[in-house]
Amino acid sequence: MPRDKLQNANSTRNRKYESGVRMRQRTLLLCLLLAGSIGSLLFSYRHATRWTPSFSITDKLRNASINAVFPLALNTSSTSSILLVSAYFPVSKSKHSLGEYRAWLASFLAQIESPIYFFTPPEYADIVREARPAHLPLMLNTSFSTPWDIPPMHGLHEAYVDMYRRDREAFRHSPELYAIWNSKPYLLEEGLRNAVAVMAPSNSGTPPAFENAFWVDAGSFRVEHRYAQWPSSARVREVFAEGSRISGTPVDDLIFFPVYRQPNNEWKGWTEDQGPIDIDFSEGSFFGGSPRAVAWWKQEFYAQHDKYKAAGFFVGKDQTLINALMFLHPKRFITVWIDQPKPTSGHSVPSTRRHCGPEWYYYVYVLSTPQEQEAMRVLWEIAANSPWAWPSQWFRWLKAKWMWIDKRGPMSGHGDDYICPVNDVLSVDRLLKTQFGSGWPVTHSRD
Repeated sequence: MPRDKLQNANSTRNRKYESGVRMRQRTLLLCLLLAGSIGSLLFSYRHATRWTPSFSITDKLRNASINAVFPLALNTSSTSSILLVSAYFPVSKSKHSLGEYRAWLASFLAQIESPIYFFTPPEYADIVREARPAHLPLMLNTSFSTPWDIPPMHGLHEAYVDMYRRDREAFRHSPELYAIWNSKPYLLEEGLRNAVAVMAPSNSGTPPAFENAFWVDAGSFRVEHRYAQWPSSARVREVFAEGSRISGTPVDDLIFFPVYRQPNNEWKGWTEDQGPIDIDFSEGSFFGGSPRAVAWWKQEFYAQHDKYKAAGFFVGKDQTLINALMFLHPKRFITVWIDQPKPTSGHSVPSTRRHCGPEWYYYVYVLSTPQEQEAMRVLWEIAANSPWAWPSQWFRWLKAKWMWIDKRGPMSGHGDDYICPVNDVLSVDRLLKTQFGSGWPVTHSRD
Protein backbone atom coordinates (compact mmCIF):
# COMPACT_ATOMS: atom_id res chain seq x y z
CA MET A 1 0.00 0.00 0.00
CA PRO A 2 1.40 3.45 -0.91
CA ARG A 3 2.80 5.45 2.03
CA ASP A 4 0.29 8.32 1.75
CA LYS A 5 -2.68 5.94 1.65
CA LEU A 6 -1.34 4.10 4.71
CA GLN A 7 -0.98 7.39 6.58
CA ASN A 8 -4.52 8.38 5.62
CA ALA A 9 -5.86 5.04 6.80
CA ASN A 10 -3.99 5.34 10.11
CA SER A 11 -5.24 8.91 10.53
CA THR A 12 -8.83 7.78 9.92
CA ARG A 13 -8.49 4.97 12.45
CA ASN A 14 -7.00 7.39 15.01
CA ARG A 15 -9.84 9.85 14.53
CA LYS A 16 -12.39 7.06 14.95
CA TYR A 17 -10.60 5.82 18.07
CA GLU A 18 -10.43 9.34 19.60
CA SER A 19 -14.07 9.93 18.72
CA GLY A 20 -15.01 6.66 20.42
CA VAL A 21 -13.01 7.58 23.53
CA ARG A 22 -14.71 10.97 23.72
CA MET A 23 -18.11 9.34 23.29
CA ARG A 24 -17.36 6.84 26.09
CA GLN A 25 -16.15 9.70 28.33
CA ARG A 26 -19.31 11.70 27.69
CA THR A 27 -21.48 8.64 28.35
CA LEU A 28 -19.63 7.92 31.61
CA LEU A 29 -19.95 11.56 32.66
CA LEU A 30 -23.68 11.60 31.92
CA CYS A 31 -24.14 8.37 33.89
CA LEU A 32 -22.24 9.83 36.84
CA LEU A 33 -24.28 13.03 36.67
CA LEU A 34 -27.50 10.99 36.61
CA ALA A 35 -26.31 8.86 39.56
CA GLY A 36 -25.35 12.03 41.42
CA SER A 37 -28.76 13.57 40.81
CA ILE A 38 -30.52 10.45 42.09
CA GLY A 39 -28.20 10.28 45.10
CA SER A 40 -28.73 13.96 45.83
CA LEU A 41 -32.49 13.49 45.74
CA LEU A 42 -32.28 10.47 48.06
CA PHE A 43 -30.00 12.36 50.44
CA SER A 44 -32.30 15.39 50.46
CA TYR A 45 -35.38 13.22 50.94
CA ARG A 46 -33.76 11.30 53.80
CA HIS A 47 -32.93 14.50 55.67
CA ALA A 48 -36.10 16.38 54.77
CA THR A 49 -38.31 13.59 56.09
CA ARG A 50 -36.37 13.18 59.32
CA TRP A 51 -38.53 15.81 61.00
CA THR A 52 -41.91 14.32 60.05
CA PRO A 53 -44.16 14.69 63.11
CA SER A 54 -46.06 11.74 64.53
CA PHE A 55 -49.54 13.22 64.40
CA SER A 56 -51.99 12.53 61.57
CA ILE A 57 -53.18 15.49 59.54
CA THR A 58 -56.49 13.84 58.69
CA ASP A 59 -57.16 13.16 62.38
CA LYS A 60 -56.40 16.74 63.31
CA LEU A 61 -58.55 18.14 60.52
CA ARG A 62 -61.43 16.01 61.70
CA ASN A 63 -61.21 17.47 65.22
CA ALA A 64 -59.97 20.98 64.41
CA SER A 65 -61.33 23.76 66.56
CA ILE A 66 -62.23 27.08 64.98
CA ASN A 67 -61.22 30.32 66.69
CA ALA A 68 -60.19 33.71 65.37
CA VAL A 69 -56.95 34.06 67.36
CA PHE A 70 -55.10 31.67 69.67
CA PRO A 71 -52.57 33.44 71.90
CA LEU A 72 -50.89 30.15 72.76
CA ALA A 73 -48.38 29.72 75.59
CA LEU A 74 -47.26 33.32 75.49
CA ASN A 75 -43.92 33.27 77.25
CA THR A 76 -43.53 36.83 78.43
CA SER A 77 -40.13 36.05 79.92
CA SER A 78 -38.71 35.83 76.40
CA THR A 79 -35.88 38.30 75.96
CA SER A 80 -36.02 38.25 72.15
CA SER A 81 -36.41 41.66 70.56
CA ILE A 82 -37.46 40.00 67.28
CA LEU A 83 -40.87 38.83 66.10
CA LEU A 84 -41.19 36.24 63.35
CA VAL A 85 -44.34 36.22 61.22
CA SER A 86 -45.28 33.26 59.04
CA ALA A 87 -48.25 31.46 57.48
CA TYR A 88 -49.47 28.26 55.92
CA PHE A 89 -52.30 28.26 53.37
CA PRO A 90 -52.76 25.08 51.31
CA VAL A 91 -53.16 25.61 47.57
CA SER A 92 -54.50 23.38 44.80
CA LYS A 93 -51.18 23.49 42.90
CA SER A 94 -47.95 23.90 44.82
CA LYS A 95 -44.24 23.34 44.23
CA HIS A 96 -44.29 21.10 47.31
CA SER A 97 -46.55 18.45 48.82
CA LEU A 98 -48.51 18.64 52.05
CA GLY A 99 -46.23 15.97 53.47
CA GLU A 100 -43.17 18.12 52.80
CA TYR A 101 -44.79 21.09 54.53
CA ARG A 102 -45.64 18.85 57.49
CA ALA A 103 -41.97 18.04 57.97
CA TRP A 104 -40.75 21.60 57.40
CA LEU A 105 -43.38 23.08 59.71
CA ALA A 106 -42.35 20.79 62.55
CA SER A 107 -38.67 21.60 61.99
CA PHE A 108 -39.47 25.32 62.19
CA LEU A 109 -41.99 25.52 65.02
CA ALA A 110 -40.49 22.85 67.28
CA GLN A 111 -37.02 24.38 67.48
CA ILE A 112 -37.05 28.13 66.82
CA GLU A 113 -37.51 29.93 70.15
CA SER A 114 -38.28 33.47 68.95
CA PRO A 115 -41.90 34.66 69.32
CA ILE A 116 -43.91 33.59 66.26
CA TYR A 117 -47.12 35.06 64.90
CA PHE A 118 -48.69 32.52 62.54
CA PHE A 119 -51.58 32.79 60.04
CA THR A 120 -53.44 29.69 58.88
CA PRO A 121 -57.02 28.62 58.01
CA PRO A 122 -59.18 27.47 60.98
CA GLU A 123 -59.03 23.79 59.99
CA TYR A 124 -55.21 23.78 60.29
CA ALA A 125 -55.06 25.46 63.70
CA ASP A 126 -54.54 22.32 65.75
CA ILE A 127 -51.84 21.09 63.40
CA VAL A 128 -49.85 24.27 63.90
CA ARG A 129 -50.53 24.35 67.64
CA GLU A 130 -49.32 20.79 68.20
CA ALA A 131 -46.16 21.43 66.21
CA ARG A 132 -45.17 24.19 68.66
CA PRO A 133 -43.97 23.16 72.15
CA ALA A 134 -46.13 24.69 74.91
CA HIS A 135 -43.26 26.66 76.47
CA LEU A 136 -42.47 28.57 73.27
CA PRO A 137 -44.36 31.78 72.34
CA LEU A 138 -46.92 31.40 69.55
CA MET A 139 -49.80 33.61 68.44
CA LEU A 140 -52.08 31.87 65.97
CA ASN A 141 -54.44 33.83 63.73
CA THR A 142 -57.18 31.92 61.89
CA SER A 143 -59.07 34.94 60.55
CA PHE A 144 -58.47 34.08 56.88
CA SER A 145 -59.87 30.84 55.47
CA THR A 146 -58.30 31.33 52.04
CA PRO A 147 -55.68 33.68 50.58
CA TRP A 148 -58.49 35.62 48.90
CA ASP A 149 -59.79 36.65 52.35
CA ILE A 150 -56.62 38.62 53.05
CA PRO A 151 -57.48 42.34 52.55
CA PRO A 152 -54.97 43.25 49.79
CA MET A 153 -56.23 40.29 47.75
CA HIS A 154 -59.92 41.27 47.84
CA GLY A 155 -61.27 41.49 44.29
CA LEU A 156 -58.09 40.20 42.62
CA HIS A 157 -59.13 36.61 41.91
CA GLU A 158 -60.23 37.26 38.34
CA ALA A 159 -57.17 39.36 37.53
CA TYR A 160 -54.83 36.70 38.90
CA VAL A 161 -56.60 33.95 36.96
CA ASP A 162 -56.02 36.02 33.81
CA MET A 163 -52.35 36.48 34.74
CA TYR A 164 -52.01 32.75 35.25
CA ARG A 165 -52.67 32.23 31.53
CA ARG A 166 -49.58 34.36 30.83
CA ASP A 167 -47.30 32.81 33.45
CA ARG A 168 -44.18 31.20 31.96
CA GLU A 169 -44.13 28.92 35.02
CA ALA A 170 -47.82 28.06 35.00
CA PHE A 171 -46.95 24.35 35.27
CA ARG A 172 -46.00 24.88 38.94
CA HIS A 173 -47.81 28.08 39.92
CA SER A 174 -51.45 28.97 40.56
CA PRO A 175 -53.52 32.13 41.18
CA GLU A 176 -53.77 31.12 44.87
CA LEU A 177 -49.99 31.01 45.08
CA TYR A 178 -49.77 34.54 43.66
CA ALA A 179 -52.18 35.67 46.38
CA ILE A 180 -50.08 34.09 49.14
CA TRP A 181 -46.83 35.56 47.82
CA ASN A 182 -48.29 39.02 47.42
CA SER A 183 -49.91 38.94 50.86
CA LYS A 184 -46.61 38.68 52.73
CA PRO A 185 -45.97 42.44 53.23
CA TYR A 186 -49.50 42.87 54.65
CA LEU A 187 -49.27 39.79 56.87
CA LEU A 188 -45.92 40.91 58.28
CA GLU A 189 -47.22 44.30 59.37
CA GLU A 190 -50.55 42.88 60.52
CA GLY A 191 -48.81 40.19 62.56
CA LEU A 192 -46.53 42.77 64.18
CA ARG A 193 -49.44 45.07 65.04
CA ASN A 194 -51.51 42.22 66.50
CA ALA A 195 -48.58 40.77 68.45
CA VAL A 196 -48.01 44.09 70.17
CA ALA A 197 -51.72 44.34 71.01
CA VAL A 198 -51.94 40.76 72.32
CA MET A 199 -48.80 40.91 74.43
CA ALA A 200 -49.35 44.38 75.88
CA PRO A 201 -51.77 43.35 78.70
CA SER A 202 -49.31 40.78 80.04
CA ASN A 203 -46.63 43.46 80.24
CA SER A 204 -48.47 45.85 82.56
CA GLY A 205 -49.83 47.89 79.68
CA THR A 206 -46.42 48.38 78.07
CA PRO A 207 -46.14 47.00 74.51
CA PRO A 208 -43.15 44.73 73.95
CA ALA A 209 -40.23 46.49 72.35
CA PHE A 210 -39.85 44.47 69.15
CA GLU A 211 -36.88 46.12 67.52
CA ASN A 212 -37.41 44.12 64.35
CA ALA A 213 -40.02 41.91 62.72
CA PHE A 214 -39.30 39.46 59.93
CA TRP A 215 -41.39 37.44 57.57
CA VAL A 216 -40.13 33.85 57.34
CA ASP A 217 -41.61 31.19 55.04
CA ALA A 218 -42.98 28.27 57.03
CA GLY A 219 -40.98 25.90 54.82
CA SER A 220 -37.61 27.55 55.38
CA PHE A 221 -36.18 24.87 57.68
CA ARG A 222 -36.11 21.93 55.30
CA VAL A 223 -33.28 19.82 56.68
CA GLU A 224 -31.95 18.86 60.08
CA HIS A 225 -30.57 21.90 61.90
CA ARG A 226 -29.24 23.20 65.21
CA TYR A 227 -30.87 26.63 65.25
CA ALA A 228 -32.87 27.70 68.29
CA GLN A 229 -32.12 31.30 69.33
CA TRP A 230 -32.80 32.42 65.80
CA PRO A 231 -32.45 34.97 64.49
CA SER A 232 -29.88 36.16 67.00
CA SER A 233 -30.86 39.60 68.31
CA ALA A 234 -27.20 40.54 68.71
CA ARG A 235 -26.33 39.39 65.21
CA VAL A 236 -29.29 41.25 63.67
CA ARG A 237 -28.20 44.45 65.44
CA GLU A 238 -24.67 44.01 64.04
CA VAL A 239 -25.97 43.43 60.51
CA PHE A 240 -28.26 46.48 60.56
CA ALA A 241 -25.62 48.72 62.16
CA GLU A 242 -23.10 47.76 59.48
CA GLY A 243 -25.75 48.10 56.79
CA SER A 244 -26.50 51.62 57.96
CA ARG A 245 -22.83 52.53 57.95
CA ILE A 246 -22.15 51.35 54.40
CA SER A 247 -25.43 52.57 52.88
CA GLY A 248 -25.81 55.87 54.73
CA THR A 249 -29.43 54.95 55.53
CA PRO A 250 -30.71 55.09 59.15
CA VAL A 251 -31.09 51.68 60.80
CA ASP A 252 -34.86 52.09 61.20
CA ASP A 253 -35.26 52.67 57.44
CA LEU A 254 -33.41 49.57 56.27
CA ILE A 255 -35.05 46.40 54.93
CA PHE A 256 -33.15 43.11 54.88
CA PHE A 257 -33.64 40.79 51.90
CA PRO A 258 -31.35 37.88 51.00
CA VAL A 259 -30.14 37.66 47.40
CA TYR A 260 -29.57 34.51 45.37
CA ARG A 261 -27.40 35.77 42.53
CA GLN A 262 -26.36 39.00 40.86
CA PRO A 263 -28.33 40.30 37.88
CA ASN A 264 -26.37 40.18 34.65
CA ASN A 265 -25.40 43.27 32.70
CA GLU A 266 -28.46 43.27 30.47
CA TRP A 267 -30.36 44.82 33.41
CA LYS A 268 -27.95 47.73 33.79
CA GLY A 269 -30.16 50.07 31.78
CA TRP A 270 -33.47 48.92 33.28
CA THR A 271 -36.05 51.64 33.90
CA GLU A 272 -39.26 51.49 35.90
CA ASP A 273 -41.52 51.72 32.87
CA GLN A 274 -40.08 48.42 31.57
CA GLY A 275 -41.97 46.54 34.27
CA PRO A 276 -41.05 43.97 36.93
CA ILE A 277 -37.60 42.36 36.85
CA ASP A 278 -38.09 38.63 36.27
CA ILE A 279 -34.80 37.14 37.48
CA ASP A 280 -33.61 35.15 40.52
CA PHE A 281 -32.08 38.12 42.32
CA SER A 282 -33.99 38.65 45.57
CA GLU A 283 -35.36 35.92 47.85
CA GLY A 284 -38.85 36.49 49.20
CA SER A 285 -38.62 33.73 51.81
CA PHE A 286 -37.27 36.07 54.51
CA PHE A 287 -37.38 39.85 54.91
CA GLY A 288 -38.01 42.57 57.43
CA GLY A 289 -36.64 45.30 59.63
CA SER A 290 -37.86 47.82 62.18
CA PRO A 291 -41.61 48.50 62.58
CA ARG A 292 -41.14 51.72 60.60
CA ALA A 293 -39.34 49.91 57.78
CA VAL A 294 -42.00 47.17 57.74
CA ALA A 295 -44.74 49.81 57.31
CA TRP A 296 -42.77 51.50 54.52
CA TRP A 297 -42.26 48.20 52.73
CA LYS A 298 -45.95 47.35 52.78
CA GLN A 299 -46.87 50.74 51.34
CA GLU A 300 -44.23 50.64 48.59
CA PHE A 301 -44.92 47.04 47.61
CA TYR A 302 -48.66 47.50 47.07
CA ALA A 303 -48.19 50.87 45.35
CA GLN A 304 -45.80 49.22 42.87
CA HIS A 305 -48.06 46.17 42.52
CA ASP A 306 -51.07 48.32 41.65
CA LYS A 307 -49.08 50.54 39.30
CA TYR A 308 -47.73 47.62 37.30
CA LYS A 309 -51.04 45.78 37.34
CA ALA A 310 -52.81 48.86 35.94
CA ALA A 311 -50.16 49.02 33.17
CA GLY A 312 -50.90 45.40 32.19
CA PHE A 313 -47.74 43.79 33.56
CA PHE A 314 -47.62 40.36 35.16
CA VAL A 315 -47.48 40.87 38.95
CA GLY A 316 -48.23 37.37 40.20
CA LYS A 317 -44.69 36.64 41.34
CA ASP A 318 -43.62 38.79 44.28
CA GLN A 319 -39.92 38.27 43.52
CA THR A 320 -40.20 40.33 40.32
CA LEU A 321 -41.73 43.26 42.24
CA ILE A 322 -39.13 42.97 45.01
CA ASN A 323 -36.38 43.11 42.38
CA ALA A 324 -37.85 46.25 40.83
CA LEU A 325 -38.12 47.98 44.20
CA MET A 326 -34.54 47.04 45.02
CA PHE A 327 -33.42 48.72 41.80
CA LEU A 328 -35.53 51.77 42.59
CA HIS A 329 -34.44 52.08 46.24
CA PRO A 330 -31.02 50.37 46.39
CA LYS A 331 -29.84 52.25 49.49
CA ARG A 332 -32.88 51.08 51.46
CA PHE A 333 -31.93 47.40 51.22
CA ILE A 334 -29.19 45.36 52.86
CA THR A 335 -28.36 41.74 52.19
CA VAL A 336 -25.96 38.81 52.53
CA TRP A 337 -24.87 36.63 49.62
CA ILE A 338 -23.15 33.27 49.77
CA ASP A 339 -21.13 33.95 46.58
CA GLN A 340 -20.03 37.39 47.73
CA PRO A 341 -16.59 38.27 46.32
CA LYS A 342 -13.72 38.32 48.79
CA PRO A 343 -11.69 41.56 48.89
CA THR A 344 -8.49 39.65 48.10
CA SER A 345 -9.76 38.19 44.84
CA GLY A 346 -12.61 40.27 43.49
CA HIS A 347 -14.24 37.06 42.24
CA SER A 348 -17.26 35.16 43.47
CA VAL A 349 -16.78 31.49 44.24
CA PRO A 350 -19.46 28.87 43.50
CA SER A 351 -21.17 27.82 46.71
CA THR A 352 -21.08 24.18 45.58
CA ARG A 353 -17.51 24.20 46.90
CA ARG A 354 -18.59 24.84 50.50
CA HIS A 355 -20.54 22.93 53.10
CA CYS A 356 -23.18 25.56 53.86
CA GLY A 357 -26.39 23.61 53.46
CA PRO A 358 -28.97 24.75 50.88
CA GLU A 359 -27.54 27.97 49.43
CA TRP A 360 -30.97 29.63 49.18
CA TYR A 361 -31.11 29.60 53.00
CA TYR A 362 -27.57 30.84 53.64
CA TYR A 363 -28.98 33.88 55.46
CA VAL A 364 -30.30 31.58 58.23
CA TYR A 365 -26.71 30.64 59.06
CA VAL A 366 -25.45 34.23 58.89
CA LEU A 367 -28.13 35.52 61.29
CA SER A 368 -27.53 32.84 63.93
CA THR A 369 -25.36 32.89 67.05
CA PRO A 370 -21.66 31.94 66.79
CA GLN A 371 -22.40 28.79 68.81
CA GLU A 372 -25.16 27.70 66.45
CA GLN A 373 -23.00 28.50 63.43
CA GLU A 374 -20.32 26.19 64.79
CA ALA A 375 -22.90 23.48 65.48
CA MET A 376 -24.13 23.75 61.88
CA ARG A 377 -20.60 23.52 60.48
CA VAL A 378 -20.11 20.29 62.41
CA LEU A 379 -23.48 18.96 61.21
CA TRP A 380 -22.70 19.80 57.57
CA GLU A 381 -19.28 18.17 57.74
CA ILE A 382 -20.80 14.99 59.20
CA ALA A 383 -23.47 15.01 56.49
CA ALA A 384 -20.83 15.57 53.78
CA ASN A 385 -18.87 12.53 54.97
CA SER A 386 -21.94 10.30 55.21
CA PRO A 387 -22.18 7.42 52.68
CA TRP A 388 -25.60 8.79 51.78
CA ALA A 389 -23.92 11.98 50.61
CA TRP A 390 -21.27 10.39 48.36
CA PRO A 391 -23.42 10.45 45.18
CA SER A 392 -24.34 14.04 45.95
CA GLN A 393 -20.69 14.99 46.45
CA TRP A 394 -19.74 13.33 43.17
CA PHE A 395 -22.49 15.26 41.45
CA ARG A 396 -21.30 18.56 42.93
CA TRP A 397 -17.69 17.84 41.95
CA LEU A 398 -18.62 16.92 38.40
CA LYS A 399 -20.89 19.95 38.11
CA ALA A 400 -18.06 22.21 39.25
CA LYS A 401 -15.61 20.59 36.82
CA TRP A 402 -18.11 20.83 33.97
CA MET A 403 -19.37 24.38 34.58
CA TRP A 404 -16.68 26.29 36.47
CA ILE A 405 -14.19 27.82 34.06
CA ASP A 406 -12.16 29.81 36.62
CA LYS A 407 -8.51 28.67 36.44
CA ARG A 408 -7.50 29.83 39.92
CA GLY A 409 -8.25 26.42 41.41
CA PRO A 410 -10.79 25.39 44.03
CA MET A 411 -11.35 27.96 46.77
CA SER A 412 -8.19 29.84 45.85
CA GLY A 413 -7.50 32.40 48.55
CA HIS A 414 -10.64 31.52 50.46
CA GLY A 415 -9.39 29.21 53.19
CA ASP A 416 -10.59 25.75 54.15
CA ASP A 417 -13.02 24.16 51.71
CA TYR A 418 -15.05 22.80 54.63
CA ILE A 419 -15.57 26.09 56.48
CA CYS A 420 -18.79 27.93 55.68
CA PRO A 421 -17.90 31.64 55.74
CA VAL A 422 -19.91 34.32 57.51
CA ASN A 423 -19.87 36.93 54.76
CA ASP A 424 -20.12 40.64 55.40
CA VAL A 425 -23.38 42.50 55.03
CA LEU A 426 -23.81 44.32 51.71
CA SER A 427 -25.95 47.23 50.67
CA VAL A 428 -27.89 46.48 47.50
CA ASP A 429 -26.60 49.79 46.15
CA ARG A 430 -23.00 48.61 46.52
CA LEU A 431 -23.80 45.14 45.17
CA LEU A 432 -25.39 46.53 42.01
CA LYS A 433 -22.63 49.09 41.49
CA THR A 434 -20.08 46.28 41.74
CA GLN A 435 -21.91 44.60 38.87
CA PHE A 436 -22.95 47.60 36.76
CA GLY A 437 -20.18 50.10 37.54
CA SER A 438 -19.86 53.04 39.92
CA GLY A 439 -21.89 55.27 37.58
CA TRP A 440 -25.04 53.20 38.10
CA PRO A 441 -27.89 54.16 38.32
CA VAL A 442 -28.11 56.87 35.73
CA THR A 443 -31.76 57.95 36.09
CA HIS A 444 -34.15 55.42 37.57
CA SER A 445 -33.20 55.23 41.27
CA ARG A 446 -35.48 57.10 43.68
CA ASP A 447 -32.89 57.24 46.47
